[in-house]
Amino acid sequence: MGSSVHIQTVIRSFLFLLLFFGEFVILGAIFLTWSTRKFSCTFNLLEQALVGFCVASGFAQIWSLFGGLFPFSNPVLFGIAIGLALLQRSAFIQTVREGLSATRKPNLILFGLFAVAIAYNALTSGLCYDNDLYHLLGVRWAAEYGT
Repeated sequence: MGSSVHIQTVIRSFLFLLLFFGEFVILGAIFLTWSTRKFSCTFNLLEQALVGFCVASGFAQIWSLFGGLFPFSNPVLFGIAIGLALLQRSAFIQTVREGLSATRKPNLILFGLFAVAIAYNALTSGLCYDNDLYHLLGVRWAAEYGT
């Protein structure tokens, strides 16, 4: 009966995307807190998320060298991150507060609209065609042989 997408599925995909965004913000804030070089600027939440994405990608690359990709690698990363955040709790909270105050609210609204579009696109092939086969081979190669 066509390729109808249920709104509940889009909402779950959107919430999953927001979960990763939150994780990236936390990872970025922890990296900026522990960075030995103090920056002369304030990173907003979207920039902190980009730094966190780089940290998560670097961790995944290093992790895959020694043990391949497994579902428990993300909780290990998040556990390490929470431990580091607790060691410098006040500095971490200050970094997040500065990022929140530096973030323009219209940018967050625009990000939310893009996130909904990304969540919808992840579930359909309507916006851009992709057969996903190269993703499967890439993940399989990384899981079996590392990077």
